[in-house]
Amino acid sequence: MDLSYNGVYRLIKLSKADLCLSFGQQPLFPYFFDDMMRLRALTLKVAQAVKECHVNRNLGKRNAR
Repeated sequence: MDLSYNGVYRLIKLSKADLCLSFGQQPLFPYFFDDMMRLRALTLKVAQAVKECHVNRNLGKRNAR
């Protein structure tokens, strides 16, 4: 999800992951874990960008795109 314009958000499908629901699906776990780590990294990146934008807005700075 990102902020295209003031108050307008976009949702983007990143990937699809199958959950390991039985012992026979255990080999899928590394793929699921990789997807979760990618999602975590993206979430942290977005959170840092939002925080930076918020701080800049409080300081009266304009966002550079």
